[in-house]
This record gives sequence, C-alpha cells and structure tokens, in this order.
Amino acid sequence: MSQKEKAVREAASALSAAIAEARSAGLHVQWPHSHEGLLAIAISETKKATEEKADTAPTKASEKKAGPAA
Repeated sequence: MSQKEKAVREAASALSAAIAEARSAGLHVQWPHSHEGLLAIAISETKKATEEKADTAPTKASEKKAGPAA
C-alpha cells in the first residue's frame, strides 16, 4: 500500500469514527456528494431538537380529551 493510499484510508477511518460518535450524540451529519464538499460538511442539532420537542408536544388525542384551548 502506498503512503498516499494509507493516508487516505486512515483519514477515512477517523472521519467514519467521528461521524458515528456525532450521530450517537444525536447530531445529524449530512454527507457531501464529493470529496470537495468535506470541508463544508453539514452538521446539525436540528433533528435532535425536533425529536425532543416532539416528545413533549400535545397530540390530537390529548387535545380532544382536554377540549378546546381557552
């Protein structure tokens, strides 16, 4: 294996591990279409925040039981 190939494989492995850690922490990582996009990779907590908010939001069923809001 050439030094350049080894460097790319090591970097890919490190990036894969970092993305896995970010996802397990609840972050959404948008993978780029090409290697040029790696420096502008999109990382967002929006998905995590949306899921947390959804857990506490009232459902249609609970609104029916409680009646219309005043």
